[in-house]
Formats: sequence, structure tokens, C-alpha cells
Amino acid sequence: MTKRMLTDMFEWFDQENGEVAIFIPWVTTHHLQKRIVSRCHQEVNRGKKKVEVLFVENICDDPSILMENMKVKLKYAPEWKDRPLKESMQSLQTQIVKYQTKFDTINDDSFSYVKIINLRSKVICNGIFGHLPSVITTFLMSIHIGIRPVWLTTPAQFTHTDGQLSATDDGEKFRRQLPLFLQKRLPNNSDLIVFTAPDKTSSKTVEYLPWTHKIETPVLNLLSAGVCTGMSKADIANKMPEVWQKWRKDPYHFRFPSGESYEDLVYRLDPFILQLERFTVPVLVVVHDTVLQVLYSYFKNQDVTQSPLLHLPKHTIIELASARTGWTEKSFPLAKAEENI
Repeated sequence: MTKRMLTDMFEWFDQENGEVAIFIPWVTTHHLQKRIVSRCHQEVNRGKKKVEVLFVENICDDPSILMENMKVKLKYAPEWKDRPLKESMQSLQTQIVKYQTKFDTINDDSFSYVKIINLRSKVICNGIFGHLPSVITTFLMSIHIGIRPVWLTTPAQFTHTDGQLSATDDGEKFRRQLPLFLQKRLPNNSDLIVFTAPDKTSSKTVEYLPWTHKIETPVLNLLSAGVCTGMSKADIANKMPEVWQKWRKDPYHFRFPSGESYEDLVYRLDPFILQLERFTVPVLVVVHDTVLQVLYSYFKNQDVTQSPLLHLPKHTIIELASARTGWTEKSFPLAKAEENI
């Protein structure tokens, strides 16, 4: 079975231009570890593409953590959730003991590996070189099983009159409803971290929030449209039809003249997303549409290349709650929104 899986993996690399494969054997032994690395070297000798190997071990030997993880698995995993708890627990414990007798932890320092021990209590890294292994390692060191909400929303609607920035009636309602909503949804005496872009509409949206931990960061600036900045889609279509057609053809990869593409925006947001993963307290993020589309795609595990096509309503709070099986979502409209502002 393992041999067939490896063959399928390399066929996928060669025939479908695969880039990253996750290989999960039932057990891992020193023999299998060497076999995987050897097979990668053989493929290179045959003139195939070079495949880097990064081993990841998730080790848990703390009885309390292990028991908690088993309870979660029995509650949510399809193969366990409908079986009697006592019977399932005994069966799972038997499987773990059987697995331990066949498991060999990596001890060959010529390999690249990351060991996550007892939920990040200890992390061991070896031979981590290059962009992708570094990103994977940073991600593994960021994630945790703490449960907390992340709230995403766009700024309130404002109008510019005689150089003055004023909230619309619905925008003002949203600004005033926001702290009331958060106070109801926050756990008792919980801290809150607020992130916004450094523009005035974002900072004024959170003006009434009583929490002082507010962070403005240019990382959250909306996608730069370059020479098209300030133009509506209709303006671009009428005044710059070639640009409009290129954007329509491939909105994710198209880079605006002197500006950014959505792909550029994703790379810009990568460090911020890892920062969000590290937080164990509730977080509110107030960002413009383009940034919200990318963040939402990440948390909902959606194809990010489709993020330019997402429609996310204004004056609405998207509540994402971390759970053991992913992120659950609820939406809370706090005010109406005028479409043409």
C-alpha cells in the first residue's frame, strides 16, 4: 500500500504539476523514513523534478492532553461518534498502544523535520531551509487548540462633504451598535484585540469601542489599484477597457498598472494570518472589501483564487469561532448599507 501511495504521489507531481503533497502513512518507522527520502533521490536521478522532504511529527505523551484529544476525537470523528463512549474509549486506547509499538520517532539529523510535542509545549526543528519549509514550520508553531472568536467586518459607510468625513445614518448606527454587540458576545472579562487599516474610515469605525488595544497596520490596506485608484468598476470599463478586460479574464492574477494583484495581496497578508492564528484571545479585524475577501477565504478553507468574486455584505459582523474541526461561521447584520456610496 505504501509503495502504491508513493508511486501515485510522484505521478501526480509529474503529470499534474503537483507542488505540495501530504503523505500520511498509518505508522512511520526508520525504514519508511529512509525509503521515502531514497525514493525522492531516485526520482531526481531519473531526470524528474526535485522533491524536498519535510517530516512532521505530532507527539503527545501528556496523559491529560491525550485524554482530552481522545474525547474530542470520539465526539466528532464519524467512525466513533455514534458508538458507546466506554467501548469507543477502550478501542481507541488499544489502537494507540498498538501504534506506539510500531512508531519510530525521527532521529536522523540528515533529514529535515519538525516535532510538535504536547501542543507546542516543545518544538524541535532540524534542517529547515527555504521558503516553504520555513512557512510550514512557522504555521505549525502558531496554531493551537484554544477556542476563541475572530470577528471580521468592513468599515462603516462614510461620505466626504467639503473635505469632511461624515458617517451616513446607517454607518453611524453600525459604529454605535458595534461595541454593544461585542460586549454581548465576549466571554466574561475577556480582552479584545482590534486590528484596522490606517485609513480614517477604519479608525473612525472603532472610535466608540472601549477597548484600548487597537492596532493600525498598513498590512491591512486595501488592494492597491495603482493608476485605477478611486475609480469604480464602471469607470475602469469605460475609460480603460483593456485593463477591464484583463481583470475580468483573471481577477486573481491580474496586477493593476502600478498597483497590486490579489495574489500580491495574499502574500502581503500571510504574516498577519499567522499572527491571527497565534492569538488565544478574541480579535476584531476591520478591513476593506478586498482584504476581507482574502481573510474570509482563508478561514473558511475556500479556494483563494476565487476570492475576488466573493460578495460580503457591509455593516455585518462575520463571527468565526475556532473549533476542533475548523471554523464555524455566524453573520450578524447591525445596520443597512447604501450600495452606491
